[in-house]
Amino acid sequence: PLPAAHSASDQPNRPARLPLARILARVQAHTPGEVLEVELDEDDGVETYEINILTANDRTIEVTIDARSGQILKREED
Repeated sequence: PLPAAHSASDQPNRPARLPLARILARVQAHTPGEVLEVELDEDDGVETYEINILTANDRTIEVTIDARSGQILKREED
């Protein structure tokens, strides 16, 4: 038999991952520019999005954001 798929109800204390459109809107408000790449990552049980943005002055910024809360965790220039 196949294992059962996990759903949000399997972990009632863990909030659902925010929709990517909402994450991108938050990142764009904080760091305007062209989204080059989005990667979903997990470190120590925390799901994060790593989003690379090309700014108007040709700088590439990597923004790390919590996939469940939407909190921006880190912003660094590549």
